[in-house]
Amino acid sequence: MAIHVDTLNRALVRLGVSEMVNADTDPRPEVNVAKVLWDTTRDIVLGAHDWPFARTRVAAAPDPTAPPEGYAYAYTLPPDCVRPRQIWDGAQAHDTDDNPHMRVEGRVILTDVQAAEIVYTRRIENFALWAPEVIDAFAYLLAMDLAAGVKADAQLAIRAANMYPAALAIAKAAAAKTGTRAKAPLPGILRARA
Repeated sequence: MAIHVDTLNRALVRLGVSEMVNADTDPRPEVNVAKVLWDTTRDIVLGAHDWPFARTRVAAAPDPTAPPEGYAYAYTLPPDCVRPRQIWDGAQAHDTDDNPHMRVEGRVILTDVQAAEIVYTRRIENFALWAPEVIDAFAYLLAMDLAAGVKADAQLAIRAANMYPAALAIAKAAAAKTGTRAKAPLPGILRARA
């Protein structure tokens, strides 16, 4: 786990901490608790939307165990997958949300689709790769947890909790301007020429 110091300081400023911290050496309780919360908060924010900066596509890997009755195929999710978004069968996309022919169980996608590729939100630990609006939303969510847990300040926690959805909406709007949903991959012959 690598803490992005600027993002941590952004969250702490929202709690009224005016002195900037160094995540490696600062002994304050806020910093120690932030280290505990960091990975889960990161994955919550990454999983909240199909962020263009975190979208990736890989060849579907068949799971070694047979799929349960009712499903023809089982695919293992990649280790860095925060949330699966789509399965491509070579001709069309099949969304993983609210799809009666697909279910995620643990680290496996069960489906009737013979997949060529899985599109998913990838865990990105390097915040330099994140969109700034998403970092802002992350900082509000982290501030909410820190306010409730360390500061024991219900007002600060409520304020951060109210700001997180607004910051997330701004981030989603910005993402809509910079990226689109995953497009169908080119057929193999065209991909080879590209």
